[in-house]
Parts: sequence; C-alpha cells; structure tokens
Amino acid sequence: MGTGAFLDIKCGYLHNTLVTWFTRQYHSGRKGFVVPRRGFIPLTEESVHKILGIPRGDIEIKYEADYDNEDEIASSLFPGDGSRPKITTFATAIINNNNGDASFKKLWLIYIVSTVLAPTTDTRISNKCYPMLEDIDQANRLNLCKFVVAQLHEHLSKGKFTKGCLLYCMLRYLDALDCDGMELELPNTPYTINAWSKTHVDVVAEMDMLEHDPPSFGNFQLKGEFREESHNRFDLFGGPGGFETWMKQNIHPSCSQSDKLKATTVISKFASGVGTLFNQFASGVDTLLTELVQGLTAPATRNTTTSRIKRGTEERESDDTSSEDSAESDNDTNEDNVDIERDKKKRVTR
Repeated sequence: MGTGAFLDIKCGYLHNTLVTWFTRQYHSGRKGFVVPRRGFIPLTEESVHKILGIPRGDIEIKYEADYDNEDEIASSLFPGDGSRPKITTFATAIINNNNGDASFKKLWLIYIVSTVLAPTTDTRISNKCYPMLEDIDQANRLNLCKFVVAQLHEHLSKGKFTKGCLLYCMLRYLDALDCDGMELELPNTPYTINAWSKTHVDVVAEMDMLEHDPPSFGNFQLKGEFREESHNRFDLFGGPGGFETWMKQNIHPSCSQSDKLKATTVISKFASGVGTLFNQFASGVDTLLTELVQGLTAPATRNTTTSRIKRGTEERESDDTSSEDSAESDNDTNEDNVDIERDKKKRVTR
C-alpha cells in the first residue's frame, strides 16, 4: 500500500506550542511558511513524501461524501456500527484483523487518513474517505501527498490552524532547521517520520524557543536551501509576505478597517527606519512591534492606555497641588516666626 513508514512512527505526539506557532506562519499566496527573519519553507508534494513516506502516485484522491454507497461500504467493514463509527472502533477492527486482505487495507487507509493525514476534531471517521476505497488494490498508486498538500492549503488559508496534517507541519519545520552545531544524532532513515523521536522533538523545540509571549521560535537558522536573502524594510518579518502574515496574527479581531490601515502604516514606517539593526536586535524589535501593534488595535489596550495617561495626569496635578499647599504652609510659618521676634524686641525695650 506504500504506507509502511506509518508502522514505525518515532514521535507519536504533537508539540502543540511549536505547531500552533508554525501553522500561523503560512502564506497562502506563496503556498508555504514564511519564517520571520530566516526564510521560506514551501508546502510541496515532494516534501510530504520525504517526511511521511506516503504514496505519490498518479491516481487522484476522491475525498467527498457519497451517500448512495457509504451505507453499503460501511456495513461490509463494520456491520452494526453505522456509516461513521468511532475511530476507536476502527482501531479495534484493525487489531483483530490478521488476514491482510482487502478489508484490512480499507480499514487501514481510512484510519491513517482520519487520524494523521486529514484529521478533524470529530471522534468519528469521516465519510468522505469511502470513495478512495474503490480500488484498494491500487492504493500504492494514490497521490496521498497531493491530498495532504491540498487539505493543508485549504485549511491554513482559512485560518483553521487545527486541521490538516499537523504532524507534517511539525516535522517539516524541525527538519528545516540547521542543527549541525548541536550534534543532533538522528538515525539514517528514508523518511523523517521514522527519525525524529519525542526526545529529539522536545530538545530541539526547547532550544529553538524564544522568550516571547505568546511563544515564538527562532534561535536556529534554517538550512541553506530555505534561506532567503532580502534587503528591504520587511526583513524583520521574513519579507512582504511575512509582514502580511505577522500583521494578521497581531491585529485585534474587533479592529476596524481604518484602524488596521493606520496600524499597518505605523509599523511599516517604523520597519523602514530600523534598517541594519534588524540583524542585531531582531528578537527585541519583534517583541516591541508585537506589543505596539496589539496596543494600536486592541480596544482594551487603548482604554488601559487612556486610563494610565489620565491617572498620570491626575497624579501630577495632585503633586502640584500638594506642593502649592506645602509652600503656602511654609510662608504662614515664616510669618508667625517674624511676629514672635517682634514681640520679644518690644518686651526687651520696655
């Protein structure tokens, strides 16, 4: 079936912090991930095959609901469980099937699509998987790589960052990092999915994480093939495409279009003036600009800022009033002392 690499997945979990950050770097126009200050990682069929080891054949995947045939297919695979059984039911059926026949292949294909290649938040399998089972004996000719790319592009372009093959996203980023300096000992395997263990993922992700809020990554450079040499005002954001992605991430959802334009203009002008400081102070400037654009577009932040200004003004006015009262009190005290001295002199003269 061409899915043997899935029998030896070394990392059976997702580094959620890393995945949350990386998926938000996706730029639909360039069809890839714009990594601020470091480069561009394309989303391609070739990379999906290299990382996951799934077929990249000549048969297009049919991923759509077929209500006319799904009941018949479902009843033959898992009688009595309806057309959309739970994923755990699938897992049990696969474990109990020792034949390796067509039925097993269908169960296996639906299982890996529903749990890894195109998972959803549902606990049941997707009925859109059934049409791809039409000729299961030619499963090795299916273009699963193109299917993964299409699903990720569709979901990430719409801002649905929890859908699609997130395992690919995680390994794609980690495998693109230049880790030569840290002596990372990865086994020599044909596919990335069989090399990166949970320990490898945790160690590299921890070392690459920046001290940002929200969490961000960027201590490691990308490998040479992913680096982009650009010398313009948007270098800090990974180029013009990265700037667009960065603004979308940080602009408050309730911000009006006019305020968005104002914030974009402010940040653009600031970026054009920073120039060569990007390379030396990129992380600090990134944090500064993040706080700035969030402050410009978040209503709560603007109210807080206004309150602080008002409170500061009131405190200064209070200080001025206190100073005036203190000065008046000192004058009154001095006048009283003068009167006392005059009385003393009069008594001495008498």
